[in-house]
Amino acid sequence: MEVFIIMEKKNFNLLDQFNDRKCEISFHSLLDNSLSATYVYDLFSYELTDEYICLKDQSDDDCILTSIPLIKIDSVVNLNNDVLDVYSDVVSLKCKCDDYIVSVCTLERKFIYPRCYKCGKEILDFDSIWYIHGNANYGSHYDSPEDNLIINSLSFCDDCVHSFIGEVGEQDE
Repeated sequence: MEVFIIMEKKNFNLLDQFNDRKCEISFHSLLDNSLSATYVYDLFSYELTDEYICLKDQSDDDCILTSIPLIKIDSVVNLNNDVLDVYSDVVSLKCKCDDYIVSVCTLERKFIYPRCYKCGKEILDFDSIWYIHGNANYGSHYDSPEDNLIINSLSFCDDCVHSFIGEVGEQDE
């Protein structure tokens, strides 16, 4: 019961968003404003016991473990904002007696869906991405090697290709 009250009071639930993600754990000294240590956890998780918060890496057989006494933690805050966004948030645990901060952030990058070059919508279904492949001949508007690189890297959605080409199949003779 006491752990639950401490957990609610300290906002440890801010760490939930990092569970099962690749994270960086950093220790910053408040006395000389320096970085003391940094660890990379490939599969982050945390556990609250009666006396400690344990930060662990589940992917390691030896389980890299950082234990911090709950009574030493002064506050748990999201340094970025109030809205949770795992890709930009940094959750900080400020420890009162030892004058250091433990920061947790993800090392993963947010996946960005490709956009259609013509209409601009995100292409969520990778099976419906169309690419131009080939080279322009001499005299084409796009016959330079630089233009060919640009043209060959453009992606189009299925709707835009369909509106340009129309129905494919038997042609009237």
